Amino acid sequence: DYVDRIVNEQSPALVILALKTLGSLSTPNTLLLSIVERAVLPFLGASEFRVRSEAVTTCANLILAPDVPLILRGPSAFTTETIISRLLNVAVSDSSSHVRLKVLCSLKPRFDELLSQTHHSDRIMFLFSDDNFEIRHESLAILSRLAKHNPATILPELRQILLLLISQIRNSFDTRLKEEASQLLCSFFRAVPLRNIIKGFTGSLISSIVVEVTVMDPRLIRASLEAVGELCMVMREDIGCYIDGMLSMVIAHMQDNSHQSNQEVAIRTLGQLVTSTGLVIVPYLTHPDLLPKALELLRSSSTATPWSLRREVLRTLGLLGALEPHKFNLISKHI
Repeated sequence: DYVDRIVNEQSPALVILALKTLGSLSTPNTLLLSIVERAVLPFLGASEFRVRSEAVTTCANLILAPDVPLILRGPSAFTTETIISRLLNVAVSDSSSHVRLKVLCSLKPRFDELLSQTHHSDRIMFLFSDDNFEIRHESLAILSRLAKHNPATILPELRQILLLLISQIRNSFDTRLKEEASQLLCSFFRAVPLRNIIKGFTGSLISSIVVEVTVMDPRLIRASLEAVGELCMVMREDIGCYIDGMLSMVIAHMQDNSHQSNQEVAIRTLGQLVTSTGLVIVPYLTHPDLLPKALELLRSSSTATPWSLRREVLRTLGLLGALEPHKFNLISKHI
C-alpha cells in the first residue's frame, strides 16, 4: 500500500526520524490530534516493525501530554478514543512482540480513565494470554492500575488471573512457567488495589509458593523467595500462623552459600518477614546459628561476599533488633 511505498522511497530510517521529530513537538495535543489520526496512524500498518514501533510512541506522545487532563467529551475525546482503540488493536494483533510491548509501555497512567472502559480493558486482559512474559507482566501492571477506576469489571477478571497463577505453580511441569508465574505473583502482591483479593487466597498461595522453594532450580527458588517476601508485606500479622515453616525455609536458603543471588534474596525476604510481623529477636532464639552465620558473611572478604549481599545482611540485622550479650553468649555455647 501507499505507506510501504513511502517507507521504501524515503528509507525506513528517514521515516522513523520524521516520526520521532513529530513526537517531540511541544504543541498542545488538541491541535495535533487530527494530524496524528490522518498522518501517523497509517504507519501502524507499515511492513517495517521499527516504523510501527516509532509510530506507536509518536501517537502516545501527541494525543495527551503528561501535564494535560484527559478530555472525555467533544470532538477531541472522540479522536483520542479512535487513536487509543487503534493502538490496542495493534497490541493484540501485531506480529512483532516488540511492537506489542511498545504499545503497552506507552499506555501511561494518564490514560487510565479512558483505558478502564470495558471495551478497552477486555483487550488488555486478552494480552495476559500472550506468549511473551514481558507483555504479560506489563498487561498485569496496567490492569492493576485500572482496578481502582472500574473495579466491578476488572477485579473479577484479576481474581481469575490469580487462580491461574496458583494453578500454574502447583500443577505445571515446566520450571520456566513456574518461575514466570511466581514473578507475576510478585507484581500482583505489590499492587495496592489488589490486596483485598489476595487475602482470600492466603493458604493456597503459601502452600504453593513454599513448596517451590524446596526444588533444586536456583531461578525458581529466587522467584519463589521474592514472592514469599512480597506476600508477607501484604498479609502483615495475618501471616502469623504460617510463620514457623516460612522462617525455617528462608533461613535455610540464607545459609546456603552455593548461590549468592538466592542467598541475598533470602536475606531480603527475612527482613520483609520481620518487618511485616514485628517478629524481632525471636529468630535468633529459635535458630541459634542465624546470628553467627550473618556475622560470618559480614566478616568475609569483599571478593567472597559482594557488597550488595553484605548490605542486605546489615539491613536485616537492623530489622531483627539488638540481642543482649548474655543471650548471644548462650547462643554461641549452644552452637
